[in-house]
Amino acid sequence: MTEALPAGNRPASRASSWLAAALGIGLAAAFNALVPAVASVTPYMAFHLVLPVVAWFSRSLTVAWVAVLVAALTGNLISISPSGRLTLTSGAVGAGLAFMLIQGAFTLSLVLLRRRIKDRDLLLNQLQTERDRLLSLFAHAPIAVVTQRGPDLVYDFVSPGAQRLAQRPMLGRPMREVFVDLEGQGLHDRVERVYRTGEPLVVTEQRLRYRREGAREEESYVDATYSPLRDERGRVEGVLSCAVDVTARVQARRQLERTEQQLRRLSDAGLLGIAEWRGDRIVGGNPRLLEMLGLPPDAGVPEGGLDWKAMTPPEFAEADARRIAELEATERTSPFEKQLIRADGRRIWILGGSALVDRETFSGVSFVLDISAQKDAERALQEAHQFEQRLLGIVSHDLRNPLASIRLGVDLLARSMLSEQQLRTVTRMARSADRMHQLVAGLLDLTRLRAGQQLPITWEPSNMHLLVEGAVEEVSAADPGRFTVSGHGDGTGEWDTVRVGQALGNLLGNALQHSPPGSPVRVEVEGGTEQVRVSINNGGEPIPPEQQDGLFEPFRRGVRHGALDGSVGLGLYIAWHVARAHGGTIEVRSSAQAGTTFRLILPKRASSRPSSGLRGVG
Repeated sequence: MTEALPAGNRPASRASSWLAAALGIGLAAAFNALVPAVASVTPYMAFHLVLPVVAWFSRSLTVAWVAVLVAALTGNLISISPSGRLTLTSGAVGAGLAFMLIQGAFTLSLVLLRRRIKDRDLLLNQLQTERDRLLSLFAHAPIAVVTQRGPDLVYDFVSPGAQRLAQRPMLGRPMREVFVDLEGQGLHDRVERVYRTGEPLVVTEQRLRYRREGAREEESYVDATYSPLRDERGRVEGVLSCAVDVTARVQARRQLERTEQQLRRLSDAGLLGIAEWRGDRIVGGNPRLLEMLGLPPDAGVPEGGLDWKAMTPPEFAEADARRIAELEATERTSPFEKQLIRADGRRIWILGGSALVDRETFSGVSFVLDISAQKDAERALQEAHQFEQRLLGIVSHDLRNPLASIRLGVDLLARSMLSEQQLRTVTRMARSADRMHQLVAGLLDLTRLRAGQQLPITWEPSNMHLLVEGAVEEVSAADPGRFTVSGHGDGTGEWDTVRVGQALGNLLGNALQHSPPGSPVRVEVEGGTEQVRVSINNGGEPIPPEQQDGLFEPFRRGVRHGALDGSVGLGLYIAWHVARAHGGTIEVRSSAQAGTTFRLILPKRASSRPSSGLRGVG
């Protein structure tokens, strides 16, 4: 920084200085014209006061000397008599010269003092500007800067970066008092050694463990320089410390080292193929890569490399072009799947990723994993799923018409004149036809749900108490006397009565099937303001916790004790989807003491008049 004053901060111009002098003399003359007659004792006092002020503000030596000369001449020759007449007097030349010298010296000192004060103000302004600029640099730079003074190393300057790093009050406090938790970590000893010896110190990746305000203990790493601060005699009076937080860099390097170790282990284990490439040629690879490509693992990559484009089936060429563009733009690719043609002509599926290492030669590295077995399993699963869907569709649709005919024939027989034994036989036939109809309906619903469709819902006003009563009566016909039903609260709302009846029938049938023969099944309906809950509790062996998550999956069947059988394990699956289609859910709790409880929870769509509850059934 230069010590010269900027051109714009020089003293006032010569014209403005003369103008200031003229105004000063005019003011002095006007003042003396108004002075009373007794003023003649001290002629033209105003010049002695005004002219130094003119010199102070003009800061011009030339103007100051002219002002002194005018004051001397006029003050010695002109006076005002008590009568107001102008009288010329003659004074001693020595007295005039003495006055001029005294007045000139006084005025000159004022001019010089004014200049020094102005220069000092300009220097202070420059220093303040540079200080503000330095503080602004510290505030925005990712660096921590502190200065410490005295044997106790008291912080007398703390940059914003240092305050952000420390997260605790520092200014005006000794180092060991501020960082008590850094005792024994080397920081205090290093700073004190620099203060004691006067020798600077540089430390890289200094490890610090400390607790920030209101936070847990953290581990940080800093690159730091410690320099001595000296006074005008060269004695050390403090330490200047500059530090940069490199925690992210250290953590990234360690993560990279861990990743390299993992990749090395994968490579050594023969799981991951690693290919080094340049342009469209593979110029290096580990044994696992060569084994994937159908080449001898120990022979290495042939001289001249391998053409990876020639090993790529034509249908993957467009995808490879997109990955090359991605490499050029981001220097890496997203994980991708493709096929490669082995040396024996067989195709394999790989999962891969690539990274560009050198743009000039367009070379890099790729990591590939053979996923042919997974692809084969996916294809087999997809084929099995497609077969399952076709089979379900054939079974469900082709059985509906014969079942309808059987049910119609059973109904006609039931109206005929039959003996008691014949009537029981017809009744069993009707129940069997109904179960087959429910099975077909469940298969149709399964087909629809597997295809990603929702169950169709027809909303209509209903009463949950009545729906439960009807479902219990229907299910208890096959195993009468086992249900105990209770209910309270408002059970009205809007639901699909057919679907809700289907879900209730499945839950009630499930309770009979999985409870000991003859044991009671308790049903409770709770009507609330926003939803209704139907709880179905049965005894028997509890459901293990590890099996409860899979209860609502299709084709799940547990150990059955009841009279109802013939299910394929779709009842709970369909019931759960019915609840979901209504915006509700099904909860399950099971223990040896309380038994197993399924709770159907459905929100209300609308309200009508309250119901008084249910009567016992069965």
